[in-house]
Amino acid sequence: MAIHKHYAKGYYYHVYSRGNQNRDIFRDDSDYSRFTGKIKEYQEKYPVQILAYCLMPSHFHFLLYQPTKLPITKFIQALLVSHVRYFQTKYNLVGHLFQQRFQAKIINTDDNLLNLSRYIHQNPLAAAKNFSDSFLNSYQYSSYSTYSGTKKKSFVKTDLILSYFSKTNPKLDYKTFIKTPMKKEEINKISKLIIESNL
Repeated sequence: MAIHKHYAKGYYYHVYSRGNQNRDIFRDDSDYSRFTGKIKEYQEKYPVQILAYCLMPSHFHFLLYQPTKLPITKFIQALLVSHVRYFQTKYNLVGHLFQQRFQAKIINTDDNLLNLSRYIHQNPLAAAKNFSDSFLNSYQYSSYSTYSGTKKKSFVKTDLILSYFSKTNPKLDYKTFIKTPMKKEEINKISKLIIESNL
């Protein structure tokens, strides 16, 4: 994969943002559910492909592909503006919901693409004491259950990521990949593509 400094057709991006002062941007199930519904709505409106995502109480992650000249920013901006308005109204919030403008880091290698998908899908484990595949499968607010085959989310495109794995049972191989802790050198390689500080 070549490096490109602008939003351009044919490139992959890790997009993320966190709440202002690390505060929650999702407070209950209805917040998550509405945001997920808006993901689907705006993904149908704007030509963006969602390879992976994870929503956490104070932040979110997307792994996106830009298939046309229309920048992925159109999708993200529409999604976040909608969420800010909803959140401010529901919780009578004054001021900024997000800490800063969302970050979009271009992904320049196949290894980084795969490891970012693992990083994103392993995010909920920070709240768990031990690794549990059943825990990740039951976590409603990420795309992992679509990859494992537990629950299909139509707006998540798994074909590309799964194409790197076994032709006979790619979902099983991907589950094994997710179960494998990331090595220090793997984390170092994607360190400039992720939220800088520990979550």
